[in-house]
Amino acid sequence: MTTVAYREGIMSCDTMGTWSGDVNYGNTKVGRTANFLMGFAGRFSDARMMYDFVAEMDAEGIDPAQFYKHADRLPDELDIQTMLVDARTGQMWALFDTGRCAPLPCDYDAIGSGGRFALGAMAFGASAREGVEAAIKHDESTGGSAKSFTLSGEPFPPF
Repeated sequence: MTTVAYREGIMSCDTMGTWSGDVNYGNTKVGRTANFLMGFAGRFSDARMMYDFVAEMDAEGIDPAQFYKHADRLPDELDIQTMLVDARTGQMWALFDTGRCAPLPCDYDAIGSGGRFALGAMAFGASAREGVEAAIKHDESTGGSAKSFTLSGEPFPPF
């Protein structure tokens, strides 16, 4: 699947992807809108749909706690985990396929198949990037190299 980790204003991801049993590298599993940084784990084709949803919510000034009111804009049967960080407040959110968001009351987190390896490393002081690097070493579905992104900068979609 993948690993995405966040800590202290930095979100990191691995670069491995699979397609019909083939492995490829160079993927960017993080996207940024004007006010949100988000990381994706799951069906990568669904990442762009979730990114577009968040971009719409951001452009309309809708708070993540209210995203669910606009869930009809999402297609049915998404299969994606999304970690969302509000660049204005630093608040992390778990964004579900249904458009519902839950605030994450923690200083760091990780998602994806290698998330438990990244969380373990970060529990002992590792950065988000080091957490992803630990997952690359130990999770068979995480690979390539680690890429890191900050809360500020120009918007970009995943891929």
